[in-house]
Amino acid sequence: IGKNWTTRFVEKHSDRIKTTWSTPLESKRANAANLNTNKMWWDLLESTLHDYNIKSENIYAVDEVG
Repeated sequence: IGKNWTTRFVEKHSDRIKTTWSTPLESKRANAANLNTNKMWWDLLESTLHDYNIKSENIYAVDEVG
């Protein structure tokens, strides 16, 4: 993967992807969040990043909406 792969990817697939503004968190999702689940999530993320040697500069914010 080259330095500008994201730009080329967006140009190639511009007919199928788009950017949107985020929406407020749904109340069900907000109520499901608690200290235990948050800690478990961050622990899992940390171990995954370590196990696969993923550097912070290779982490991007992506959200699926369906």
